[in-house]
This record gives sequence, structure tokens and C-alpha cells, in this order.
Amino acid sequence: MVIIQTNLIIIVINKRYLINKIDETNELPFI
Repeated sequence: MVIIQTNLIIIVINKRYLINKIDETNELPFI
């Protein structure tokens, strides 16, 4: 259970990081 929770947290952090990167570059108009 703990492993699953940490994986979910890592996924959420990665998604936020990716979204921030996209916002910075604005190079992905297909979103």
C-alpha cells in the first residue's frame, strides 16, 4: 500500500512538473 501511494505522489509531481514546463515553453498547441 505504501509503495502504491508513493508512486501516485511521484506521478502527480511529474504531471505538475510537465504542466509547468509546457506553460513555460508554450510549444504544445495541441493540448
